[in-house]
Amino acid sequence: MLTVHVPERVLVVDDEPKAQKAVEAHLTQRGYEVLTASSGDAAHAILMRQKIACMIAESRVFGSSGGELLSRSLSRDPHLAVIVLSSLPDVTDAVRY
Repeated sequence: MLTVHVPERVLVVDDEPKAQKAVEAHLTQRGYEVLTASSGDAAHAILMRQKIACMIAESRVFGSSGGELLSRSLSRDPHLAVIVLSSLPDVTDAVRY
């Protein structure tokens, strides 16, 4: 029997290109298919078109409507894993989402 490995698709959302590329390179080396977005709106557009296993996002990209983006994303796919990163020393923003 032929087994085909289909890599998990991960969406990396960060408005800082250097950080975005670092996470993308790390995940790609480990066999993940990586899509990137630099804003919450761009991330939502990708989530509407693609089946994503996990979204890794910097908390800044959510802005004041971050809860709305997460809510819409999880409404579309309740199995979407979400990891929120924060470069700030205070975890308040990350915990809020």
